[in-house]
Amino acid sequence: MIRKLSIRQKIEYGLFIEAIIDVNISFLEMRKAEKNYFLYHDPKALTETYYKGENAQGNYSY
Repeated sequence: MIRKLSIRQKIEYGLFIEAIIDVNISFLEMRKAEKNYFLYHDPKALTETYYKGENAQGNYSY
């Protein structure tokens, strides 16, 4: 049996999904930076990812 979600539950579920998507994107960006660093010896790739992560900390408020 499928139960209906309240509006509050839908909002919380949506925020949770959004956070999961953001984390997934972050991991993909980190993997891409590591690939560029190790495969193409591009040190800029890691520093760009580091600064993106520094600026993104603490953006979530639930």
